Amino acid sequence: MVEQTSNSVTETLIVPEAEATQIEELHRLLKKGNATLTSPDGLHQVELTDPLYRLLLRIMNDVLEGRPIVYSPGTQDLTTQQAAHLLGMSRQFLVGLLDKGELPYHRVGTHRRVMLKDVLAYRKQRDQKRHAALNQMAKDAADAGHYDEF
Repeated sequence: MVEQTSNSVTETLIVPEAEATQIEELHRLLKKGNATLTSPDGLHQVELTDPLYRLLLRIMNDVLEGRPIVYSPGTQDLTTQQAAHLLGMSRQFLVGLLDKGELPYHRVGTHRRVMLKDVLAYRKQRDQKRHAALNQMAKDAADAGHYDEF
């Protein structure tokens, strides 16, 4: 089933039972190391780059665990509401970030649009800062003796 939305295509794939074994075998082979793709006629081969290999392995993991997979080009425009939802914040808070220049945007008519790749980069940077802050807080608490020894 393929569903067309405003700026993207969403495809729902249900793996038939007969193909589940083949996907499990592909996953098992991928876990052994890098991979080479061979054309159906066997005449052409391409070794997968490491990032592409890791992406394929991640997709196989998600398929095997029954998680949904959505493909969306990084250049996809998001509304401020969509971007806010993706970041787990209110639209008003996101607009404040846009106004402060913390996240790039462009206008389509009178409406602001944010590129998906920029939202994902912001989220990654934000999460790294949060992780570092939590690690520092835990270290400071341990140094101050606030944790009991086990």
